[in-house]
Amino acid sequence: MAPFRGQYSRHSALTRRAYIYFLEIAAHLLAVVEMHHILPRQVLAFIDNQPGQTALLKGYGRDPTINNVLAVYWSVVSQLQLDIHLEWVKSDLNISDAVSRHDVRQAHELRWQLRELDRSRFFQVLLRASADLDYACSLAAYDLLH
Repeated sequence: MAPFRGQYSRHSALTRRAYIYFLEIAAHLLAVVEMHHILPRQVLAFIDNQPGQTALLKGYGRDPTINNVLAVYWSVVSQLQLDIHLEWVKSDLNISDAVSRHDVRQAHELRWQLRELDRSRFFQVLLRASADLDYACSLAAYDLLH
């Protein structure tokens, strides 16, 4: 997953703990949005944050802002008709963990193709959705995919 540090400052409505959930959920959402044109219908995704995994699987949590972002995630998944299985993996076994911490040495060794993404529109949609449940459940998915 692409790192988000410096790309999105913590929203005032989010507690520090909710912000970590947000980053985990946003990383999975960004991957689906950016790669939807090449994803198979059935997707196996790995996550190294158990609370983030739980929130994604349940579709809700304690924080209303995060619930709105979860609504966007599942709306995107639904529109793309994906069947996603989330599997927890320890951070030190997560192949993308180093990249998420800005360490791309292994990625270069494995000849990964690294891309810089303009995430401004993505985060504008998430910021609006985080405060507007109606938007999160309706147009946000469309705005991300088109």
